[in-house]
Amino acid sequence: MDKNSIKLMVIPCNLIPIVWDKIEAHIDLAIAESYGDLDKTNLYDRLINGQESALVAIEGQEIIATCLVTISTLDAGRKVLYVPSLGDNRMDEWLDQGLQFLRQMASDLGCDGIRACGRHGWAKVIPQAKVLHSIVEF
Repeated sequence: MDKNSIKLMVIPCNLIPIVWDKIEAHIDLAIAESYGDLDKTNLYDRLINGQESALVAIEGQEIIATCLVTISTLDAGRKVLYVPSLGDNRMDEWLDQGLQFLRQMASDLGCDGIRACGRHGWAKVIPQAKVLHSIVEF
């Protein structure tokens, strides 16, 4: 399919219960890679309460990716758009558009950066990304 046929949108919190069955499988992908850090019930609650937002990539009637975002204010006062969860299919078709969307969203919300927690591979596919920290568990 054509990259131009993919649309991005933020799902309003009041519509989360209606689209949950269409985004749940994507969220499950992220949870499976989270080493137990993410919980579906808590994610759902934060989405319907407006504490997090769901950004989706849609082609026709199919949701092909779901990215959860929230605003995080760091101790030093810096405000960033934080991506705790991203479940995807066909990343090469939506990633450039998705990054532009996230940058604009961060700017519109008064954030001066975007941070994400995920697999090391993200730093490879996002050219301007830099790895700030590693999470270790022992």
